[in-house]
Amino acid sequence: MQNRRAAALHRPHATETALVQAWCQRTGDALSALQALVLTEGALVAADNLVVSGDARDGLEFVTELAAVGTARRGAAAVIIADESRALALHDQLVAARHTLGREPLRVRLSTRSRGADDGALAARDFAIAVVSSDKLRSLLVRDPGLLDAVGAVIVDGVDQLTDPVRGPTLDAVLTHARQRSAARLIGLTRVCDAGAMACARWLRARVLTRDGWIAPTERTLTRSDRARDRGFEAVILHSVAARLAATEVDLRRVVLTSFHGQTEVIRGARAGFDGALHEARRRWERAGLLRSSTRRVTCTRRGLACATLGLDLETAGARQRLPAGDSRLELLCELCLSPAGRALAAIQPIADGRAADALRADVLRRASDEQVADRPIFRWLLEDLAALEAATAGALACALALHAWCAGEDRRRLAARLGTTVAGLRSTVRAFGWLTAARFEFAALDGARTSDDALRMIAELAPSAVERVRAALAPRPRVDATPRTPRRATPPLTPPPTTTSRRAASARRPRMSPPPSARAAAEVRDSSRAACPQKTPRWSPYGVIWVR
Repeated sequence: MQNRRAAALHRPHATETALVQAWCQRTGDALSALQALVLTEGALVAADNLVVSGDARDGLEFVTELAAVGTARRGAAAVIIADESRALALHDQLVAARHTLGREPLRVRLSTRSRGADDGALAARDFAIAVVSSDKLRSLLVRDPGLLDAVGAVIVDGVDQLTDPVRGPTLDAVLTHARQRSAARLIGLTRVCDAGAMACARWLRARVLTRDGWIAPTERTLTRSDRARDRGFEAVILHSVAARLAATEVDLRRVVLTSFHGQTEVIRGARAGFDGALHEARRRWERAGLLRSSTRRVTCTRRGLACATLGLDLETAGARQRLPAGDSRLELLCELCLSPAGRALAAIQPIADGRAADALRADVLRRASDEQVADRPIFRWLLEDLAALEAATAGALACALALHAWCAGEDRRRLAARLGTTVAGLRSTVRAFGWLTAARFEFAALDGARTSDDALRMIAELAPSAVERVRAALAPRPRVDATPRTPRRATPPLTPPPTTTSRRAASARRPRMSPPPSARAAAEVRDSSRAACPQKTPRWSPYGVIWVR
């Protein structure tokens, strides 16, 4: 009997068998060692969290498709979290496969920064599989905290990005929300098997499956993760308050302490050091006017809700404060590209400028001299402080120069060839930074700041519909709650007040009310009715007519 149960456990499910046959017919390849191990071990039909580690040869895309479609066919929705480019590729892969649920096609939705047509379907829970980017899912959860409540599985493509200093806090906020609000199974996919990935698996309390079999997350986990930078939980603080995960200081401490960057901060020092770092990070949000705390309660202001919805961090939200009033395009582009959000966008763009860091800085200063803005603060900072540029800073400067050349009307094909990309890739980069620019200026408009005409023309040249999409994201929407509520009873209409002559007829028309709770309350109602005067207005109450001024 035990052998039969073990064989049934390790036998592939009927849904998985059909998907394997369709995958092999579509790709023309046999299953890899990792894919076969996932099927034989029954890793995707279990209930505990899972992390699958492999490389490009192992075909993790098939594992993602198998987990999502299998969850949908078992009667629960699935959410796939990936970066912008990976989300588009996974969506196209699922749509091209033409999966069905019964006799109807499987509803696959896509929601990223550049693709927001399916946001209404996600709010209405009209999806079987949703492919979203982490920053877009973060803004959706702020507007609709119950989005993941009824989800059966949350699949993270690239879960090792939790240790990334730029993208990690956003993914940390989303997964912390999922662990706090939802009972969904967390499935992570990683293409590395280093100490950072194992630290992520240990935080998720997940089993790790590699090509060599099951391994314990503690085997390759360092005691201290040096890849997670300080103040990594600042985004988790704003997201938790905006998404109503934490309303008091105690709740905020509990949510942040259970996040990945919060536990990393505890590993770095003592618990008192974590409390001090949490208090200082919360004070920074309060000084910026994004959070408000009073009598142990923490609330989010309108600017803070807009900042969380747009996915802006603290430094990006205040980036334009260092610029003068008559700022130029080059200043705006450099400041936005060098912000944390700009560096995160530049890291995933297909631009490959082969020039050295000194050549990039010299090009920026030359363009600044041509526009007669070389003596402005941003360029003095570039000239004096950046003696050695990091890789992320060099990539951000390359994107700023590409955007400036695009706005200047340089030939598209020649510009794409110089940057080592295609015209379509260059256009996607322009749209992404156009959205970031529009989001930054719409956020500044909440403070009454006026956007310069040059900046408006620059946004129109980068992404013509960016302003409309940003304003649509900030527009108030009715929150969708998955739990049905009892409808309120309609308020009975008011009837004309009775006079002295028609008091008996009015009492006959009056609906039968419940008796007063005590004789003293009845005497107070009777005395108030006797003391009524024409200068007072009658109002109905459960005890009769009350005359109020």
